[in-house]
Amino acid sequence: MSYKGEFNSDLVNSILSLTYKDAHIKHSKDIVKNRLFSVIVESLQNIYKHGQMLNEEDDGVKGIFLVRKTDQSYCIYTGNFLPARSVKGLKSKIEQVRNADRNGLVQLQKNVLKNSTLTPEGNAGIGLIEIGKKSSHIDYNFDQIQEDMFFFSLEAEISTLVA
Repeated sequence: MSYKGEFNSDLVNSILSLTYKDAHIKHSKDIVKNRLFSVIVESLQNIYKHGQMLNEEDDGVKGIFLVRKTDQSYCIYTGNFLPARSVKGLKSKIEQVRNADRNGLVQLQKNVLKNSTLTPEGNAGIGLIEIGKKSSHIDYNFDQIQEDMFFFSLEAEISTLVA
């Protein structure tokens, strides 16, 4: 399943509905489905809430979304444009998540919830932590496309090898 184009709230809901109906996903173990949907929801929200519109004529934030099934996992790929000023902080947050073990992620989430205030969008900054908790691997990249604009891509892998 894949999509490339403008993201808005209706599209996010449609993608979630289609994902839920996907035959491969429907027949996965419940724990895998729960992890997969959690990561998909957080990833789509990250595009929709934090992505940057390239111009004022756009109806939504442009981005990409892809779910790929392998023998041992689901891979979720997302990408969207970000202003240059966001790269350093986001990179730091992702590295913090990537370097933490399961207990470290739980503690990090507690600290963020305890010490953070909600942004105007209702964001406390725990989406990446949730992705880290549910994923077996996270990778990312920032490609500079203009002086003040980057394309951010995130890959989250959810293992299907669960007991």
